[in-house]
Amino acid sequence: TTSESNSSNSDCSSSTKTAPNSNGLVLFDSLSGGYKSLCPETSGDEHQPPKGLAWYTCGPTVYDSAHLGHARTYVSIDIIQRALLYNHNHHVMSIISSANNHSKTLQLPPSPIFIMNITDVDDKIIQRAKERKVSPLELAKQYENDFFEDMKALNIMYPTVVTRVTDHVDSSIIPYIQQIIDNGMAYVLPDNNDDDGDVDKDQNEYGSVYFDVRAFETANGITNKYGKLSSSISSAEDASSVIQEGEEEDFFLWKNGAALKPQKKLGATKKDQRDFALWKSRSNNEEEELCWDSPWGKGRPGWHIECSAMIDSTMKDFQSTHVIQVHAGGIDLKFPHHTNEIAQAEAYRLGSSTAPQSPRTSCKKEWIPHWVHTGHLHIDGLKMSKSLKNFITIKDILSPTNDSVSSPFESPADDFRLWCLGLSGSYRGPAVYSRARIEEAKVVREKILRFLTDGEEWLRQSSRNGSSGCLSRPWGEKDHELLDITSRAKNLCHQALMGSLDIDSTKGTLSGFDFDGTLYLDALLSMSEAGCGYIAFAGTGHHPTQPIQRCLETMRDCLSVVGFSEKTTRAGMPNLKDNNGIEEYNKRIINEMVNFRRRMRKQALEQMKDSPILAKNILSACDDMRNHSLPSLGVEINDSNSNGDWRFTMPVEESIEDTQQQKTKDQEGNICCTLNVKQHSDEDVNETNFFKIRHYADQFSQFDSKHVPTKNADGTDVSKNLRKKLLKKREKYFSKTIKNDKTILR
Repeated sequence: TTSESNSSNSDCSSSTKTAPNSNGLVLFDSLSGGYKSLCPETSGDEHQPPKGLAWYTCGPTVYDSAHLGHARTYVSIDIIQRALLYNHNHHVMSIISSANNHSKTLQLPPSPIFIMNITDVDDKIIQRAKERKVSPLELAKQYENDFFEDMKALNIMYPTVVTRVTDHVDSSIIPYIQQIIDNGMAYVLPDNNDDDGDVDKDQNEYGSVYFDVRAFETANGITNKYGKLSSSISSAEDASSVIQEGEEEDFFLWKNGAALKPQKKLGATKKDQRDFALWKSRSNNEEEELCWDSPWGKGRPGWHIECSAMIDSTMKDFQSTHVIQVHAGGIDLKFPHHTNEIAQAEAYRLGSSTAPQSPRTSCKKEWIPHWVHTGHLHIDGLKMSKSLKNFITIKDILSPTNDSVSSPFESPADDFRLWCLGLSGSYRGPAVYSRARIEEAKVVREKILRFLTDGEEWLRQSSRNGSSGCLSRPWGEKDHELLDITSRAKNLCHQALMGSLDIDSTKGTLSGFDFDGTLYLDALLSMSEAGCGYIAFAGTGHHPTQPIQRCLETMRDCLSVVGFSEKTTRAGMPNLKDNNGIEEYNKRIINEMVNFRRRMRKQALEQMKDSPILAKNILSACDDMRNHSLPSLGVEINDSNSNGDWRFTMPVEESIEDTQQQKTKDQEGNICCTLNVKQHSDEDVNETNFFKIRHYADQFSQFDSKHVPTKNADGTDVSKNLRKKLLKKREKYFSKTIKNDKTILR
């Protein structure tokens, strides 16, 4: 951007240089290429309330199911928007606190509003509707509903305002295009072009409307830079690498402030290779449903014009209370979509009587001063594509990992949110998704849940064991240490949310960082680790409860701020929903099952001498329940004490390899435990048939040249461990036979 634009983008930028620790949330701005603070808009009149912030996010083109890339983008944006709300509430409370009962009326800024568009007019929608033989509007509505269902499942906030292209064509988009034409920065490309490629100059002809880049750049004798967001594209190779499929007509190049020469003959098309469609004329075989009458004939809007026009229309409704300050979307929209949005808006404002600037004057203030972009996402290091068979929908990642009843703690949405928060890197950078990374997020979240549940149980036990005396017990070193760690973690979370701006006094430059999810997660884990350590140290009823209570409250607040669901934030707390009795009922069932298992296990141990085979089979079944069946349901049993304590945990999904290993282990145990049974007859036993008769009958299917089993009955290989045990048992058997009968069997 020009120095003039930079100096007037926002009052916040300049104020931040003198007061880096301002109340604004710091975010990286793709337009200026630096960190900027989002400060409340002030009018300068103390009698006028400050205006609130409006945030616009590019929504989906609704022709298919939302996928993993959508999930990462919208969860990341949701976390930042929640941070913005947190900052707003924090700012409002500070204003109220500083007023300190003054008699004057407080002028509080309104809460931020979040706007999202739905692209329900697009070539992809028309094509998909033809394939499925349904109405384009019907198809778009179906996928819009699916999209918001997915957003709800991910616990993403519903937008304050949702705009749809179909609702704005007549009222907003067509007048917006006409204003750009009137300003001399768009032209009609008639349907009846001459064969020699000349463009008819008559603006009254029917046809498609294109944005005139050259006219824009030279408007009023002022050079307006076209492509502010694409300064990194300096060659044909760079530009072509980011061209989206079906958008070749929007291709433009920018290098050293001048357009590159066209790479191919334009023919009977646009004035300039960089010109892009504002209005698409209806083709002869096109459906009428997504066509509108316009001064240029029947047709529909181009892709880029919708956002510029709908933002203008929506902000007119909020002009007395809010100012548009942030525009967000995925990095793939930075070029050409967001780039062309800016050009359209500036061309419109140059001559619009309703725009903030006077008619026919240059835009001295950026249309939208702050642009936020989320990074690319790859699946196991590869670009997500249906052709690569790694296309993952949001419903895929939220589906249960197994068919069993879910644990009270299980939440694929919260696991994914934690991955986006602190395990996928910066929201602005690329991220690599894999099942292993989500499993890692699951393990990390379980550490937090363990503290929340164990902490609440510790408080309940302390209340029962120490009555109200726990509140008045003296504080020790460990109590103060936990409170100190909690306070430092809370401050770190605040710092990670707000970001920071620093000024280099020697160079006069501004630097800093924005939202840091990794730092935020580290602070949460430090609280969790400290809390679990305190619980292990402090016996119930003998220590004050305030330190652990404060730590739990802080943890839950910090989790809520960044959008975790109640499955995480309320872990360990009583269920307050209408069906709160179900949770207690489930606990009673599990208690009965665990107690039954404990009694059976105790009796089996007592019967080991008299009935070793039965006892070992029972113990094996008890172990299987402890190690496999219950963990898959999210229940963990502790056999290290006589009580057989249990607790809820994250469900454990066994891999195929784990299942096979356990099957082999169980098989080895069942076979080997029978070897302790006293042999009743030795007459027909020899090395050839030792592993084929009696208790070994039907246990194995193949043997080697030494008559040792190589295959189990089910065809699986005999493990090295089992083979070693079998050889040892055969050797021991024949050694006893030699001593007893004084004979050698060979």
